Amino acid sequence: MKTLSLLLFLICLSYVAKGQQVRTAVDLHVNGIGSGTSYSKIIRSIGKPLRVRSIGVDECGDGGLLKTLIYSGLKIGVLSDKTKRFYKVISIEVTSAKWKIAPI
Repeated sequence: MKTLSLLLFLICLSYVAKGQQVRTAVDLHVNGIGSGTSYSKIIRSIGKPLRVRSIGVDECGDGGLLKTLIYSGLKIGVLSDKTKRFYKVISIEVTSAKWKIAPI
């Protein structure tokens, strides 16, 4: 009976281990813009946004300001530092095939 229980345990364990594969992190960029890219580089690379939506203060972080830069088929979330002067990318949402997505 112990042998059968041990065999069933090993079979179950092998299925669990098989389902837990290690994932590789990929740093994706959209037209050269990725996480941590500065606001000035965004403007140099893809131009001024159609609209800028001010979200407000980031209550979870160090009090930086949150904004969304809106382009045709693309939204880029940016967050300022403590001085509220320098912004960096924190999120990207692509809804159009015209934007080039690539790992870097």
